[in-house]
Amino acid sequence: MSFQRLVTFRLSEWISYFLAAVPPRSRRSFLELLCGCLISPDGWVTRALSHISLRCHWTTYYKLLERESLRTQVLAIAQVRWLLSVLPPLPIVELIIDDTLVLRHSTKAPGATIHFDHSHKHNRPRYVLAQNWVGLALTLRSRSGKALSFPIRLRLCPAPE
Repeated sequence: MSFQRLVTFRLSEWISYFLAAVPPRSRRSFLELLCGCLISPDGWVTRALSHISLRCHWTTYYKLLERESLRTQVLAIAQVRWLLSVLPPLPIVELIIDDTLVLRHSTKAPGATIHFDHSHKHNRPRYVLAQNWVGLALTLRSRSGKALSFPIRLRLCPAPE
């Protein structure tokens, strides 16, 4: 099988896994956003909207993403199932949890609180106003020790009350 046919086959299989996890009413909008993210240079949703011809009003895409009509937990499970079915069985499978501070200038940003900055950069104070994002990734290690990491989830930690 040629490389182009293999990529086409895997991509269509991947999209089919995701579409099965999306409610039928939202599949068309989801597919348009997904293809827009694949062809945009940055992968951001706002850039994706500028790279596709919008067949719906922009509020349709907004409602799909912001009003939780699309369940990310179901999409994450579909992604992990697809990865484990497609990739060859490698000796070590790890789930990695990591947190990242995203600096903010406004206290109005969701989840923004004062955090201790562990990076100890010279031009930064020890305590910063930031959002704390926690990520989950699936990492597969080959026998040679090389690692392939696939991000699964990224969640904003709510600010403590």
